[in-house]
Amino acid sequence: MTHSYFVKSIALNFRSSPNSSNRNNIITVLYQGQIVESEHDLEQKNVAKWISIRVHLNGQVINGFVSKLHLAVESPNPKPQQVDTIQFPIHLNENNPKVTLQSFQRAYPIGVAERPKLLERPTLADKKNFIHTIVQFLDVEHNPRYKRTVNATYCNIYAYDFCYLAGVYLPRIWWNEGSIIKLWLKEKVIPIYGNTLFEMNANALFNWLAGFSSLFGWQRVYFESELQEAVNQGKVGLICAKRINTNKSGHITVVVPETANQQAFKDGTRLIPLQSQAGATNRAYFSDLNGAAWYRHPRYQEFGFWVCDIGESN
Repeated sequence: MTHSYFVKSIALNFRSSPNSSNRNNIITVLYQGQIVESEHDLEQKNVAKWISIRVHLNGQVINGFVSKLHLAVESPNPKPQQVDTIQFPIHLNENNPKVTLQSFQRAYPIGVAERPKLLERPTLADKKNFIHTIVQFLDVEHNPRYKRTVNATYCNIYAYDFCYLAGVYLPRIWWNEGSIIKLWLKEKVIPIYGNTLFEMNANALFNWLAGFSSLFGWQRVYFESELQEAVNQGKVGLICAKRINTNKSGHITVVVPETANQQAFKDGTRLIPLQSQAGATNRAYFSDLNGAAWYRHPRYQEFGFWVCDIGESN
């Protein structure tokens, strides 16, 4: 008998063999809501940690293995490939004037009334100027909200604040696996911090961008020149990388339009985009780091580029 399940975690490695210590056996990554099939019944106690499945991908049926801990039984009612009830932007405690650039309430968006707001029907010049206005307003090099501590850096907070002000959706919090199951079954779930939602680090943001961002207006691009050109045309850009050791922090930066004074790094045909970041070192503007692109460092297993029209989630 064939059983149908869905992926309840944001991302799940689909492997050719049941071995998590071998990175070379990863076929692809399955994302939240993906339907899979198996001859095994998850509800039987004798089912091992690993379960053999088959997946329909790009017109092919592919066989492999996943951890059963990240699968849930599919409802008998027909469902889309993605969980449609989670396709709305989730923010906690919006427009709270107590959430300032001096605030450590980092799960919440900036709420002060004087935060930058985009003009109606903006021109290309308006959009580019607005992006730089956000950089200046957030002042990442000086505000306590982004100051690194002994144990933490805040690239994800800065990227979230930036996207929130720019009117594009990047999650700061997201539904946990228990909530995803309820949403999948069309049950009402109340967004509650630490209960139905969890905070997103840079590794989780990479998974979300790869699996969900197109639902919120993001487009993945594959060349640095394409990324910088889109941003120079008034779009918001992101570079995000996921660590090989996911117990350590990944990284995410915002890509910003070039100006007469601030330029992408160019060396022949090679280009490294103009970026803004919080992290180990907070930088309002930077491009290359000693001639290197940070996201190509061997500590990262994957990286990607995304762009979105400004104000897309408004």
